[in-house]
Amino acid sequence: MKPTLRDIYDEFAATYEANRGLFDMKSVLEPFFAGLGREKGRLLDLGCGAGEPFPRFFLE
Repeated sequence: MKPTLRDIYDEFAATYEANRGLFDMKSVLEPFFAGLGREKGRLLDLGCGAGEPFPRFFLE
């Protein structure tokens, strides 16, 4: 039986969940964050995932 898109995504999501803590994204996030200034504002994350690493970085 041919896998559905949902099956493929579920398999990918499990792999993503198991490996999400393996990558240190600070070298990308810190310069981006520094360029934003210090005014309080809102952040919209249009990516997919479970809120890591980008939203977590900004919340912390």
